[in-house]
Amino acid sequence: MFPIYGFIYFYTYIRILGDIMVYKRKLTLSIRGDLIDEVKKIVVERGESLSSVVEKYFEYLVFTRWVDELARDLELGSLEPTTSSEIPSGRPKGFDTARIVRELRNKRSGMIGIDDT
Repeated sequence: MFPIYGFIYFYTYIRILGDIMVYKRKLTLSIRGDLIDEVKKIVVERGESLSSVVEKYFEYLVFTRWVDELARDLELGSLEPTTSSEIPSGRPKGFDTARIVRELRNKRSGMIGIDDT
């Protein structure tokens, strides 16, 4: 840390990733104390730091904005994030999807000469 004007400290440091310089800066937030206490417990269990969790969330916000802009530019409409647990609930009802996928795999395997039994 470099003292500036005697009371203010310079917290920015540089980390070089390849040819890209990444600046880290100190950020002061005001968050409810009970929420911070709970999040700290979770973060410790995961072996992470509170700063890394906040940084990952900020990266998520930037990424989702980029995806939204890309979807708009490609005229894809709104792309909703999908988790692995949401995929089965979004499938059409009344189909035996496991059977259909198995048939497609067997057909593809037969086309390239692989016995998939």
